[in-house]
Amino acid sequence: MLPNLAAIETRAGRIALGAKVKSTRYPVQGLVTAIVWAGYFYAIQVDNRHSDDAAHYELLSPPTPQGFNFVNPFSQRVTSGTFEVLLPGEGDRIYFADDAHQAVALLAAAIGLKNPQQWVDYLTQRAAAGPVNELRWRGEAVGSIVGQLAYVSTRQERAAPLFAIGQLVTFYNGHAPNSVSGIALYKDRRNYGKTVWHYFNAEAHHGHHPMSEAHTAAAPAQPSPQTATKPASATPLVPAEPTQFSEAMQLILASQAATVHDVAQQMKATPRKAAKLLKEMQELYGPAPTLLHLALFSGAADLIEMITALRKPGAPLKASSG
Repeated sequence: MLPNLAAIETRAGRIALGAKVKSTRYPVQGLVTAIVWAGYFYAIQVDNRHSDDAAHYELLSPPTPQGFNFVNPFSQRVTSGTFEVLLPGEGDRIYFADDAHQAVALLAAAIGLKNPQQWVDYLTQRAAAGPVNELRWRGEAVGSIVGQLAYVSTRQERAAPLFAIGQLVTFYNGHAPNSVSGIALYKDRRNYGKTVWHYFNAEAHHGHHPMSEAHTAAAPAQPSPQTATKPASATPLVPAEPTQFSEAMQLILASQAATVHDVAQQMKATPRKAAKLLKEMQELYGPAPTLLHLALFSGAADLIEMITALRKPGAPLKASSG
């Protein structure tokens, strides 16, 4: 079971506790009092009474005080910053900030802070003294977010995400491609605190938790219409004359008349079909097509193999009386 959240990302934007929302399915409007896991999706509870899928709410106004405009991950392209803000209330998600002002503004919106300018000066001094690693902040008296924690660190070196927004991927080795609509970084405390990139799915119909990079793979390339193979023609085409035909072999084959039995054996056809193919050969090569014509007609690549299949080994080739 996934933990309750202090905020959730949806197509309507970032909906946090205290935000004013409106249901798109029911005549429900009010303040968000809880964001809970409902088994298959996150549900938003309004005024401690009504609960529905988070994907079915419109954001009317953010909670006050806001102080920071969170980037919606459905269009987010930020994957690094001078400061990193870890929010346990959002499932240990890590946000990025370009400077101390932005980092403190993000803290003020997420957990609540008094006198933000004082904390901007404090964070600037700490960062100037050396790298900062998970400096703890506790929310101050601002409504329902009193006592929530956040951690601020300076830039950490890590591998870039493997996939970009808009790229087609598959999850759990599935076959249906999904489009990456957002990227988020989470800290996995159960895996020695390692950070893992996660990807939001544009095709998801609910407010699902994003998918871990460990279960994400690039979707196989789709064949283009230009490179698609054309269906084979029912009537065999006349192939170009094989270059390995020696002159002596051509003379021998040109003296042997092709029969319906020869055509059936070479073309792997029934006698009735072989008779029709022989008529096509007569239209192409004249009234008495030879084994050389049969080789050209069938596209034989090895004359010795063809002769061995049509005649018993060692049997002499007799010239036709015609």
